[in-house]
Amino acid sequence: INAEYMGIMANPQVQNSPQVSVRANEIWNGFGLISKFVFVATIAIFFAGFLFSAIWVALANNLDSTFYHFQLWKLLTTSFVIPSLLSLIIELLIYIPRATAHEKEIGTIRYIFFFLFSNLLIQILFLCYAYIAQYAEPKMRIQFCYGLMSLYFAEIGFTCWKNPEAEVPFLILDAKIKAKYYPLVLLAIFGIVFQSPIYLILIGLIVGYCHACGYFDRFYNFSPATVGRIEGNCIFAKIKTMSGYQALSSIIVPVNQPQNPGQVIVPPAPAFSGTGISLGGEQVQRSQRPISNLVQKAEGSIPPNSPDILTPGDGYSSTSYNQLTGNVEDDSSRAREEKMESHSRAGTETELVQVEDKKKDASKQLIQPLFIFALKKKKKKKK
Repeated sequence: INAEYMGIMANPQVQNSPQVSVRANEIWNGFGLISKFVFVATIAIFFAGFLFSAIWVALANNLDSTFYHFQLWKLLTTSFVIPSLLSLIIELLIYIPRATAHEKEIGTIRYIFFFLFSNLLIQILFLCYAYIAQYAEPKMRIQFCYGLMSLYFAEIGFTCWKNPEAEVPFLILDAKIKAKYYPLVLLAIFGIVFQSPIYLILIGLIVGYCHACGYFDRFYNFSPATVGRIEGNCIFAKIKTMSGYQALSSIIVPVNQPQNPGQVIVPPAPAFSGTGISLGGEQVQRSQRPISNLVQKAEGSIPPNSPDILTPGDGYSSTSYNQLTGNVEDDSSRAREEKMESHSRAGTETELVQVEDKKKDASKQLIQPLFIFALKKKKKKKK
């Protein structure tokens, strides 16, 4: 995008070309819905701040106003406040492509909740840090946390922790770097070169790593059924008609995609559909598939003019076909099973008789003393 823009500005004839507006329209339509909202809101608040500087203060988050004066709306609005033009250009250039790719990967509804939850969590962690650090550094009470930098590092932490061995684009340059080294390089660039607050970068990376580990999936990674119910809501029903909306049905999920970039996925072998011969005398059990007649032809057990593939309709009875295919058992095995069943039945009857005998003996042993005791008592009465 930057290369095209510089070429357009260097050539005045190209500026008036209709291809410029077409290309700009394509770039804008390629943004996700949330990326468009962030882009428009950030630029609008930036220019509004020049007219009324109090807007930036009213929307930016710091410990004194948000925590002590209970101005909680700043937890959601502070990410759109970027008072510096250079910071505005850099943060939009690095954040919008990353956010668009993530939104197209998980869908607009899920990304809305991902964006809101990540933004809220980052600001709460900043307030906790500022509350503790104010005792060592009193100016932390009025230190602001604003802009898209922490959200960008949350996206970076999420991507790099998911696939540490993958190669990711290095900022907006035409270069790639290993994902596991990318956060450290960015930390050095923005912390040392641009003098960005290190704690804001670390907070963003912590949130991104927690997302990658799945600790916050319940807050945004909803099932398709839940997403459908949310889309049916009156508020989100209008969002579906907007440009850049990414529905779940339009998300392409790669088949057999390896979780580890070094892992090789071997596709399953196709089912055998040709003609073959069973080696070693083994036959397929319980199969109605046609079997080869080549071995039987060689042995002379079937006529030589019979077809190479035996099916029940080739002049053979279903019994012979089933015996060849192993679908029925021979007489010896069937007799063996019947004999075992008869033995088991006989053994069961013997056990039942033994149980009945034991019950009778137990009843005799219980009744006999009572009977003797009654006789003795009767004799005493007669005396």
